[in-house]
Amino acid sequence: MARLEPGRPLLAKTAKAPEPFCGLAADHPLYDMTGKEAVPLRLSEDGTAEFSAAEEYLAALFCAKDEASRAQRGVPLLYAGAVMLRFSEEGLRVNAPALLIPARIERKSREPAKVFVRFEDAEPNGPLFDLLRRRFGLAPKWPPYYREGLNGIKAALLALKQAVRPGWGVYDEIALSLFDLSDWHVYEDGLSRAEQIALHPLAGALFGKTQPFSPAALPGPDEGEALALPLFADAAQKTAVRAASMGNSLILSGKAGTGKTFAAANAALHALYAGKTVLYAARSGGRKKAFLDLLEENGARGFCLDLGGELPRREMEQVPPPEGFLAAANRLKDLAARCDAMGAPAVAVRSCGLRFYELVEACEALSGAPDAVRFSAEDAARVRWDSFVHWKDLCGQLEAAGRAVGHPAGHPLLEIRQKFYSKAAGEEASALLESAAELAEQAQDAAVFLAAQWNLPRPAKRAEFEQLGAMAAAAAQWEKLPQEWLQAEDMAAFLAKVKELIAKGKRVSETRTRLLCTFAEPALAADAEGLAAQWAEAEKSLVSRATVQGRLFKEIAAMVRHGVRLDKKQIPGLLAAISAYQKDVAALQKLLPELSGLLSSFWKDVYTDWIKVEGYCRTAQSVHDALMKALGSPQACTALYHRAAASGDLSAAKRFDAAWKRLADTRDRLFGLLDVEDRFDESDLPYPLALAEAFSRWNAAKGMLKEWMNWRLDREKAVDAGLSAVVDAYEQGLPHDGLVPAFERGLYAALAGHVLDGDPALREFSAASANALLDGLCELDERVRRESKRAIAAALRERMPAPSPDELPYSEPGMFQKAMAERDPSLYRMFERMPGLMPRRFPAVAASVAEAARLPRSALFDLVIVDGADALDARTARGLLSRGRACIAIERGEAQNGSLSERLRAIGLPEIALKFDYAQLQAEDAVSDAARKSVRHTESGVLAALAEALGSAGWQCRFFAGRPGMLVMNRSRPVVPLLCVMTDGPELRELTLSDRELSRAQPLRRAGYRVHRFWYARWWKDRDGAVGDLLEQAQRAQREADLEAAKRRLAPAAPKEEPAPKPPPKEQENAAAATMEKTPGAAIEDAVSARATGEQKFQPRPYVQASLAMEPLRPQEVFDPGRAMLFKAKLAEAVAQEAPIAKTLLVKRVLAACGIRRAGARMVRAVGELAEELDFPKSTDPDTGETFFFSRAEPPERFFAYRTASPEEMRRDASEIPRQEAANAVCAALQGRGAVQDIQLAREAAYLMGFLRLGAALQDAMLRGVAEAHRRGDIATDDGVRFRLAKRQH
Repeated sequence: MARLEPGRPLLAKTAKAPEPFCGLAADHPLYDMTGKEAVPLRLSEDGTAEFSAAEEYLAALFCAKDEASRAQRGVPLLYAGAVMLRFSEEGLRVNAPALLIPARIERKSREPAKVFVRFEDAEPNGPLFDLLRRRFGLAPKWPPYYREGLNGIKAALLALKQAVRPGWGVYDEIALSLFDLSDWHVYEDGLSRAEQIALHPLAGALFGKTQPFSPAALPGPDEGEALALPLFADAAQKTAVRAASMGNSLILSGKAGTGKTFAAANAALHALYAGKTVLYAARSGGRKKAFLDLLEENGARGFCLDLGGELPRREMEQVPPPEGFLAAANRLKDLAARCDAMGAPAVAVRSCGLRFYELVEACEALSGAPDAVRFSAEDAARVRWDSFVHWKDLCGQLEAAGRAVGHPAGHPLLEIRQKFYSKAAGEEASALLESAAELAEQAQDAAVFLAAQWNLPRPAKRAEFEQLGAMAAAAAQWEKLPQEWLQAEDMAAFLAKVKELIAKGKRVSETRTRLLCTFAEPALAADAEGLAAQWAEAEKSLVSRATVQGRLFKEIAAMVRHGVRLDKKQIPGLLAAISAYQKDVAALQKLLPELSGLLSSFWKDVYTDWIKVEGYCRTAQSVHDALMKALGSPQACTALYHRAAASGDLSAAKRFDAAWKRLADTRDRLFGLLDVEDRFDESDLPYPLALAEAFSRWNAAKGMLKEWMNWRLDREKAVDAGLSAVVDAYEQGLPHDGLVPAFERGLYAALAGHVLDGDPALREFSAASANALLDGLCELDERVRRESKRAIAAALRERMPAPSPDELPYSEPGMFQKAMAERDPSLYRMFERMPGLMPRRFPAVAASVAEAARLPRSALFDLVIVDGADALDARTARGLLSRGRACIAIERGEAQNGSLSERLRAIGLPEIALKFDYAQLQAEDAVSDAARKSVRHTESGVLAALAEALGSAGWQCRFFAGRPGMLVMNRSRPVVPLLCVMTDGPELRELTLSDRELSRAQPLRRAGYRVHRFWYARWWKDRDGAVGDLLEQAQRAQREADLEAAKRRLAPAAPKEEPAPKPPPKEQENAAAATMEKTPGAAIEDAVSARATGEQKFQPRPYVQASLAMEPLRPQEVFDPGRAMLFKAKLAEAVAQEAPIAKTLLVKRVLAACGIRRAGARMVRAVGELAEELDFPKSTDPDTGETFFFSRAEPPERFFAYRTASPEEMRRDASEIPRQEAANAVCAALQGRGAVQDIQLAREAAYLMGFLRLGAALQDAMLRGVAEAHRRGDIATDDGVRFRLAKRQH
């Protein structure tokens, strides 16, 4: 309950005078009855009067208008006006009664009509005397007993005569007429209870003149103790009931059929069970009666009071209190919570932004897509809605890039990985590719020739070619070396000997050069060792020293070069040098046999050019080392040397060496430019030929280098984002058109598996356990709802005051017994006289706003229910709100400016919006009606697959129109449904599982359906098992249906009934009203039959604008194929609600429900194409080209209604009216009339549909209706201008 803020004054003190009552025109009957119809009355003491035959007609007319006002507005109009006041002064003319006494007319069979007046409710003409008080200061003092019959009237007459001004006439006259005091009663109530209204937390806050409103938070539907709910209530409705039971005020909104009345009735019934009082206020008498009937049928019989009716005297139900009701209700609450927890995982929005059932549906819808992409559980765990959309965009980019290059699978440029294109690099690569293939072929040919020449196997792999290239490069060096060296058996040993020879040869050469600087050539051949020995011997002998050494000196000097002077001291050293030289020469000579003939021509003995030989040796050693590295063994090298020597030609090696080096250089440059990984060894071709084949392909496709690199860039983006599986599948040949579907199929499957594995409730789900739990829920719910009625009735009876014959006459029980004995007591006086007893005896009161305003200020209630708050003026409703501690404001349409619901929203009152349409369920509960509205196609891929599986077993299936579900048809009678299949998918987004079971499955079972529960988790885990479950139940149901049919055939025929007598006129009217309330299917069948017999009457019906649940989407999601199911469901829902509806309006409605107010042509076209796929009857206007969608129950050829709306509610453009509807309005305008000109006929037909002005566009639409009605033969014309109903329509 809203609370008063501390620190604020408790009294609303204001110096302003109350606003005057100014709601009536000067010629209103309450001011001036001149020219108004009235019936003079001659009342008897008991307040009755009879009419003459002449007066009876007018009285009957008054009675009909009074009844109509009571039914439509809840406002009585029939009053007996007494004590007439007449004068004309200061521009004011008064001719009106001073007293108004409520009256009613009764007519019994064969007796004249009689009027009864209720003196107890007589009241002064408030509007009149308020005007006289303000204009003339007139304030009559009415006697306290002016309500005491005819004497009271006479007293009032005298009091008024004393109070009026001279010249004013006061007459003792009584007349019956129609007066509307509803506005005055509301005004007077607000005036008399101004302080009480201002201090009320909710009423006082409506216009911000008192305390600020502080709304309480809404409780949960299962918070607190169990509720006494004899009527079904879903979670949202339970929240409303619980909030009201806790003293919270709220707005209850929702389109027609969402259960607002049931929710309010449940709130009232629970309040009655809890010992509280309820005031229900509605603008319509019919709504009051329906609401009270609902209360009485569910436990409150005898405790409900209609303020606008009579005091009920029916006996109350004698119901013993149920045993264990609260315990059973609490068990039901707990069981429902378990069921809801079981159903929630299938519709819970996951981290990927989708629900489990949506993932399963998506997988089924994509079952025809290529099964080429697999995602891991880790991939699925990382997916969010944004990443999913991003991935899908990347797949689209990948497909576009793939199309630009033809297809990546087997593409000529497949090996190229470069992703950034530049013009310079592209031109360089193109130039290299011109000759690259030829270079590779040349290298192959040279390799083959060289391998054959050297008796080697043909090379194939790159390593073999690299080795052969190294060998060829080495062998090519032998042209610079002695060819005899190739004959060496051991090249390493040979080169070692050569190196030794070179070392010694160089030493000999150096020594010889030094010696020849002193001696002549012959000296080097002298016996230097003998001469040295003789010289040394002579040195020892003093006798012969001089002689011998002299001789030796002369001999040696003879060998000295000319001009060289020797000293005897030099002789030993020179001889030693010559001796050493001679020894080195001898050693050098010893090596020559080992080298045999391999020294070749470079050997010139002591004249050999050792520097040149040393260069040969270095080159030979380098070649040998390279070959050893390539071949790995001396023997292989020796064999190669010998083969080279045997061929005697190294040009092949030189040719391959050059070709290989050119190929390698071109290859490396291309691979660097194009970012190619060298994997050509994996080819079956030799390496150069594999390169040649690739280079040829690249050269032929080099014009696509830029597009290919763009593809590689998009490919890398996809791989980096985690789409390697998609890229691999695409490159392995996945078709373009299959890329996105394959991606979606793989991802949806991974997501579904991940959700299932990660949710214990889904992973461990058991269909058998779930069905058993729901069966127990249904059984317990039936029991609790039955016991709720008994508990409410018992609680009310327990608190009712017990009657006693010993009550004092003026005690409340005594006065109540007296009122019960009276014929027509005043209910308002009873509330005044018995303020303690009446709330206990009648805790549920229904009234219009004006009727509630006449209650005494002490008449306060725990709960006030205001029905139609969207159309009720907030100022008018303030007094009503102030009578309740809590309020439920029911909004049945769009809130008008200044309405109660608009003001309640403005101050922050919580709102509960009911969304699920139960009205559709009630219409389809009947088996035949459900079958008639079923269709052969569904948007659900899972249900379609299920139907296909059943079809292969011989069963026919149909689908519910506009909502999920499937019918399995009777094999013996294919037009009769046998089994209804209900899923735990889309409906659980608006209803909990327990609500779905109790609101849909149970009513369907009561209507004769057998219901099968289908579970998405069961389907995903065991598809064959799910199909088997349904087949088993269908077979069992077929056996039961066949047995029932056999019993009916064998049952004895029922006796033929006599025709019922023709009902009296009043009953005929009731029968006609009942016909108007038939189900849509029955009404259509009647209409078709009537039209066939020429008795068709075109009936109006309210224009209902489709109200779709908001599901905001981003504009780009309109083009998402994954959202097609959502759009089609909304399109079907809009058609079901507003048919017939123009396609342009249909698209607009759906886009608006998705949060898209401004849509481009492409977006409108996309949704329009989805609309064209709907399985609804369509009609295209030949003049405008507009397409209209009709309901399946009323296709164009069977649509006989026209829709009406008030000017404030009218939202249709002329282009949105189908010509069939306009034709129906034209026919209705001609009913009971002669010929009418076409323009006038168009204007009158438009008026019937609620249009006040006939513009050019509307006139054209109505004239198209005239043409359509004439085309189908409903109207006829003689001159083409004036039209009349055809004969069969009269």
